[in-house]
Amino acid sequence: MSNFHSSVSRREFMQGLGIGAAGIGVARLTAPVFHDLDEMMSSKDATGKRPWFVKTRDFKNPTVEVDFSMMNGSFDQRLEAHHTHTHALYIGYQAMAALTALDKRNKEELAAMQANQPGYQHATYALNAANPGSSTTAWAGTLKVKSPAELGVPVWQGSPEENSKLLRAAFRLWGASQIGITAIDSDIKKAFFSYMKTASENYLGDSPAWPPPLTVSRKFLWTDQDKGYEDSTTTALPGNKQMYMVGIVTPMSKELWRRSPSLFKNIANGTRSLRNTPLHQGPQGFLQGLGYMGYTHMNDGSDPIASNAATILGGCTEIARQDNFCFTPEDGSAVGLFVFFTDIPLAPDKPIDAGMFKFCATCGKCAEFCPSNSISKAKEPQWEVPLRNNTSFDWAKVDPTSTYMKQPRVYHFAGKKQYFCDGDTCHLWYAYTAGGCGICYGTCSFNVNTDALVHSLSKPLIANTSVFNHFLYSISKNFGYGVMPADEMESWWDLSLPALGSDTSVEAWSGGYK
Repeated sequence: MSNFHSSVSRREFMQGLGIGAAGIGVARLTAPVFHDLDEMMSSKDATGKRPWFVKTRDFKNPTVEVDFSMMNGSFDQRLEAHHTHTHALYIGYQAMAALTALDKRNKEELAAMQANQPGYQHATYALNAANPGSSTTAWAGTLKVKSPAELGVPVWQGSPEENSKLLRAAFRLWGASQIGITAIDSDIKKAFFSYMKTASENYLGDSPAWPPPLTVSRKFLWTDQDKGYEDSTTTALPGNKQMYMVGIVTPMSKELWRRSPSLFKNIANGTRSLRNTPLHQGPQGFLQGLGYMGYTHMNDGSDPIASNAATILGGCTEIARQDNFCFTPEDGSAVGLFVFFTDIPLAPDKPIDAGMFKFCATCGKCAEFCPSNSISKAKEPQWEVPLRNNTSFDWAKVDPTSTYMKQPRVYHFAGKKQYFCDGDTCHLWYAYTAGGCGICYGTCSFNVNTDALVHSLSKPLIANTSVFNHFLYSISKNFGYGVMPADEMESWWDLSLPALGSDTSVEAWSGGYK
């Protein structure tokens, strides 16, 4: 890997941009005037929450354009792109059943371990198998914390701003790098699912076996009851009071994602769930003690709205060209996203603009390196949900009789102007290939060393102007940022990394201990 950040001086980098040593003062970049680069790179915005170059936008107006009039709350998450049934719509039910029976990925990974291939060696294989996994606690919480009545005090009556401060501090304590708050109104409700996938991901049901029973895939509804609930067929939130949606960001290990595809990548994906149990039980118990409710599964396949939507609308993230993930200005694409719901009055956060989604228009690096050709190479985002690309693999060819090839992709819904990923071909490759791919994460221009000079200087430029985007993309390729070569995969064991594999100090908005 290149040591560009230590071998290139600040002056050389600025001259490479074509603006010279005085460039920051001349260009202004719509930013405050700084006396030197150290002052610029360490500066925060007026609230102390984000770097100065991260701007805020109006409520419900993120950098990905949204038209809520095109949504109606009827999206069926049982047709989500990672579903066996969705794959079968395109490659045929018999082909899908045969592919599942092959157990292709597990056999390939075992064979690679037995052959001692880098990224699949014995110790790595054992570490992957030992991944602690996700939270298993209940939708409305099971941790019994004494209520205000039991404590002999009134229900907590803090202001929305004070409540937000308390909740943000609590989530940070239990492992979230940041949270974003959205007040749920009639528009936001249109982005909720009608059915959730819950346990239906591997349900292969040809007609008349489709749809699955509600015990496999619950319906979602807004109830008139004061408290939400979940039973064997239904997940519900109270619709008779103001509810808030909290988007949760948890950091993942960049170093593991750069080792894609391999078992290290499998482990990388699991690092988003290492904090799930405290992030599930802690806030729910905390709110119980204040006299309020919290609801979550901490599982982006079992909650009634996409976690991406929660973090984008709540001002944590921007969407990426690869629309299956988002990125933050601090952590890039190596973040896990979840959603939490509560009835405690909160002060909503505004969406952000750090220039990242705009950068995707110039970059396209993830699409260039995608082995399944699933990521859009379009120059600009679009409103219309497109047809599925006619991508096929030796082991998953398109069924020529499929009528779904002539319809907009069933796993997207309208109302967002974005780059539409061919999600089912992405997941077919991911689910049935050794190492599970992950190249888009490892290759992403924002999944880089945040302490490197080039990236500390690049972020303000990306946020304020697109003039240098092509140059910045070029150097990320020329200096070797991206996935590790095979012979460097096992070097992960020699690294000295922070606890849980990620540097959470980059999210310490008040400065932390730096």
